[in-house]
Amino acid sequence: MSACFSPSSLGSAGPWLGALAALDRHERLPPGAPADLKARVATQLAVIGIVTLDYQQMVRYGSIAVDAGSDEPMVYGTAWLAQTVGLALAGESARALVLLADAGEPGAVPGLEGLAGRGIIRLWSDDLPGAARDLHAMVYRATHGEALRTSQALGFLGEVEYRRGRLSEAVLYADLAVGNAEDNDRVWDYPLLHALACYPHAARGEWGQATRHAMESDQWAHLIGHASGLTLAGAAKAAIAQARGDAERLLTAADQIASNYDSLEPGTHLFGAARAEALAQLGRIDEAAGELERFLAGPASSGRRSALMGAARVAAQIAAGRGDADQAVQDCDRARELARSIGMPLEAARIDLVAARCHSLAGHRAAAERALRSARRQFIALGANAYTRLVDGHAAQWGIALDAGSDPFAQLTLRERDVAQLVCQGLTNRQAADRLYMSPKTVETHLGHVFAKLNVSSRAELRALLDQAA
Repeated sequence: MSACFSPSSLGSAGPWLGALAALDRHERLPPGAPADLKARVATQLAVIGIVTLDYQQMVRYGSIAVDAGSDEPMVYGTAWLAQTVGLALAGESARALVLLADAGEPGAVPGLEGLAGRGIIRLWSDDLPGAARDLHAMVYRATHGEALRTSQALGFLGEVEYRRGRLSEAVLYADLAVGNAEDNDRVWDYPLLHALACYPHAARGEWGQATRHAMESDQWAHLIGHASGLTLAGAAKAAIAQARGDAERLLTAADQIASNYDSLEPGTHLFGAARAEALAQLGRIDEAAGELERFLAGPASSGRRSALMGAARVAAQIAAGRGDADQAVQDCDRARELARSIGMPLEAARIDLVAARCHSLAGHRAAAERALRSARRQFIALGANAYTRLVDGHAAQWGIALDAGSDPFAQLTLRERDVAQLVCQGLTNRQAADRLYMSPKTVETHLGHVFAKLNVSSRAELRALLDQAA
């Protein structure tokens, strides 16, 4: 948080609780104490809540610190962050966003931390464009001299870009966040940041990096010993299991999430119905239906679109397992519509893959092939190589030939692929350079290599080549 909050002080809240109680008992401050001592003590307790993701502690002590007042930016900024993010975790995201309505404006009381908090809450509330605006603005201001806990902010920006299907940018920001935390010995951030970094690496099929981040998240979560870290480590394992199509490991990861997760905000991650999904994929349909009912009555009852999207995707698999193909298709359509309304192309493509499986189970070969081709085309465009391989595996298993579906970018280097994908989305060289944090000249060089390797001479030909995939 700042120099006044040391890692060694985070282990026990006891001394800080004693100090706060003493301040409440006495009207006068100790000689030489700063005028905002109560705010500083309460903020330290709020920091412990942030580290452990104890939202009750975040709200209680963040609110005390805000009410006590301070002229020190890192004190009041942290207090506002704890209070509002805690409210969101307690299921009161709308109230938190009202409190942060003027975050980022000149002279706004919440400071830069408030802008970070609003971006995080907007991410959890399925407002991905708003989250991206806040977190990009915050990172820009932080890199131009304003003080901020940059590592967590960068990590959540990586998750925003992951949910928006911008996997190359997600990798960039999430890996920068991990590096920032390691450079500054913020060990309490490791479970969160390594988990967030795992997601895009897993989707891209970069198994070495994804596995390393998942292992680091898990090891540090067990070492630190807080339930929030174990939840995040379970989410990292779930991301790998989903990208590999491994239902057994998904079930194990989902059990770890469920046994440690207590937030009332379902948008904090995308694995809420993972246990039901794993059970459905394993053919344990009745158990899956029971798990889904609990999810719908619990976290999904808030109406959060991302939670309802996940529930609809699982409902489709349950319906398919029961032989109700028409219901399965309806559930997939509903899930896909929700994914697109939020702006989550990777999730929309994953739903097409589920639709293909539902059609295959129902014996609808032509419909399964159409859904597979649609999913494959989207995965290639996003650079989600792990899921492209899943499509190919299913096609082979179901005897569906995708002869025209070779990945046109397979022979490119990682950076060439990233540039090609952004160009195919219509970005200029400068825009692609900004997104990838490289110079326009470097983008131009990579694009020249792409054209030469793929034997195309224009952006239009490159896009046409991608459209032919699958």
